[in-house]
Amino acid sequence: MKKIVYTALAVVMTAALTVGCGEKNSEGSGKNMVGDFDTDGNGNIAQEDMPYGSHMSELSNAFDEKITYKISYDSRYFANGDDQDLTEIYKLHDFIAALNTKDAELLKSLYYPEFLEYVCEHNGYSDTDEYFDSLYNSVENSLGKNFTINYICVSDCLDESDETAAAYFKNASENLAAVDNSAADKITSKKLVEIGGDTCYETDEGSFLLTKHMNPFVLAVYEIDGEVYIL
Repeated sequence: MKKIVYTALAVVMTAALTVGCGEKNSEGSGKNMVGDFDTDGNGNIAQEDMPYGSHMSELSNAFDEKITYKISYDSRYFANGDDQDLTEIYKLHDFIAALNTKDAELLKSLYYPEFLEYVCEHNGYSDTDEYFDSLYNSVENSLGKNFTINYICVSDCLDESDETAAAYFKNASENLAAVDNSAADKITSKKLVEIGGDTCYETDEGSFLLTKHMNPFVLAVYEIDGEVYIL
């Protein structure tokens, strides 16, 4: 995973050549939550020991009315249980939906109360609207006008064992404490998630692979007091 520069979220833009969306990105992005794995001595690897991306699932509007843009993810890391709770996936989907539709209110609703306001204030933005405009314009400059990210690939998921993820969590926790000093005791889950891989977008010019025009989105997903937030 690329080195993260922390604000409210990490989005690092790069210039790239235009390619078709069908061209796959096969590069790994870092150490995932599975880590190293062992075989049973016969070369067989248990499913739970295979690296992130080995068990991808896909959601679309045809099967879930909360989904507008298709989204893929490794189901062992999300909704991996009897309850099949997809809240984290919905939050990641809605982050992209907010960008696609330029919906600042939707974006703000994804964050822990007052967290985004605090981070924006301490990063030189007058308010969250100015931050969102800056974010949207940066993405638009990379992808082109009238972009729509129409396929979302959750391409990696890291925990605190990863050095980069640990640094991100540290920053997030410090900002969270400034907003609510009791929040740390309410955290039940935290993940650092990458949206890249086979993520695709379209413009008036055609369909393209997102990571050929910008670095992946990197988002921290926390469960705090039973609710899921982006930090």
